[in-house]
Amino acid sequence: MGGQVDPKWIVNKINEVPTGTIDGVNAVFTLSQSPANTAELEVYLDGLFEDDYSFNPSTNEITLNTAPALGQQIKAVYRPSA
Repeated sequence: MGGQVDPKWIVNKINEVPTGTIDGVNAVFTLSQSPANTAELEVYLDGLFEDDYSFNPSTNEITLNTAPALGQQIKAVYRPSA
């Protein structure tokens, strides 16, 4: 069944814009909830998958290695912990 998506992943995922200032200087953004599995956290910058970041589960903070420029958009997709 390669290529099929687990229906629980579709139903239970959060698609959010993390809080934080996008100004070309700030690189830290905070999720509203904790991901159930940090390995499943997906970060997108202007709709493109971004893998150049770190995540701190204690604070729910995403730190991008390069601060997004003014006008860019960041989005996080994940399943929240119970």
